[in-house]
Amino acid sequence: MLKKAIFVPLALFIVINLNGQTINSYTSANSDLPGDIVKAVFVDEHGNKWFGTNQGLALFDNDSWVIYTTDTNDFAVADNEINDIAYQLTQYGSELWIGTVDGISVAAYDVDGITAATSYRSGDEDVTLVSNMINAITLDSANVRYFGTDSGLAIFAGQTWLYFDKDTDPEIPDIKILSLAAEEDSIYIGLKGASYFNAEGVARIQNKVDGYTGASTYVFPYNVPSAEVFEIFLDSEGLRWFGTGYGIIRHTLLKGKDDGKDMLISSENGLAGDSVYAIYEDPLKNMWFGTNHGVSKMNTSGQITNFTTSDGLINDIVYDIDFDAASGNIWFATEGGVSCMENALVNIPVQKLKNQILLSVIPSVISEYAEIRFNTPSKGYVELALYNTTGQKVNTLYRGYMNKGEQVYSLNVSSGKYSRGIYILRLHIQNNITTKKIIIL
Repeated sequence: MLKKAIFVPLALFIVINLNGQTINSYTSANSDLPGDIVKAVFVDEHGNKWFGTNQGLALFDNDSWVIYTTDTNDFAVADNEINDIAYQLTQYGSELWIGTVDGISVAAYDVDGITAATSYRSGDEDVTLVSNMINAITLDSANVRYFGTDSGLAIFAGQTWLYFDKDTDPEIPDIKILSLAAEEDSIYIGLKGASYFNAEGVARIQNKVDGYTGASTYVFPYNVPSAEVFEIFLDSEGLRWFGTGYGIIRHTLLKGKDDGKDMLISSENGLAGDSVYAIYEDPLKNMWFGTNHGVSKMNTSGQITNFTTSDGLINDIVYDIDFDAASGNIWFATEGGVSCMENALVNIPVQKLKNQILLSVIPSVISEYAEIRFNTPSKGYVELALYNTTGQKVNTLYRGYMNKGEQVYSLNVSSGKYSRGIYILRLHIQNNITTKKIIIL
């Protein structure tokens, strides 16, 4: 059995009330968080929070902590200094891919924590990593894993390792990859010092029908005004967001063209800071940005609200953001610990919504069919949609008007239309929104 360290949380933690919202913060001094530099946060299907720190991996279930380090188990994490975490649902269950400064770990887990783990490093048999410094991880719809390293891109497809660097393709330099994002036919790569290219900052691999056994095409369509692209995010409307050292680039791809329109959002437009490390879209389509000077929230009208240490954040350097759909809380991974903003979707009366609109999915782990039940308090507009965990809309299940009363919708996933994984079921009734996590096998 995998060894783990379990801790009961200390009674003391930082609580600040901000305009009716409570911000709770956890550090190594007031809780059992193993390290204060937190580069990654992930909320799993059980509502547990995973934090990748500079001193190990932490699991927090709101009551107690479980800590995984190289001291508690040699295989739980390749190294205690963690840069990124990515989720994958396999035929065996839920897994976390953990990128560290000295290799990659993949860990199977359940509601109680990690049940088994394996690590991969350059030099291991049948493992092709151009560098053990893993800065970013992403997975595509076919569950191919991509790892951004200090010296190129590594790919793990099935049980086959591939890599791209200046030796495999002259267009790929020996350069540090800071961020990755996947869509249906492309992998976007955020680079450091990308003035090597005619267009700086972002590379894109276009997938071919033969996958990665043959040549891929490299195109560089984005003129990003920074040689460092810390984050890439693809939103539910198909927009591409790039977090750079000069602010945020919002890129709109023009129909039928490979390039598009760019808009720069920086501190001159009200952004908290110009170095943008994290980008997230919540179920209300608000955009959240983690910067070097706090968090910015931009609503659908473009209005920006900033949150800093003076408002309750534990630290102004924010590396990652994730949303807990069950509670409505947003978690921030920072340079000085983690902060949780309760009821972060302040325009939604969360408690009132829970009392008035009931949403259930039976079963919540779906292999073929599921029955979705909800009630409409009055006649009005209803939208029922599926989102993936990166905030992208996967499918609109229903859009239109319904009468008052109990509603039933049958969800069929047996056709293979949906990839395995965690999804967010989002129910929008008039001015109210509620969400529920489901798993499709």
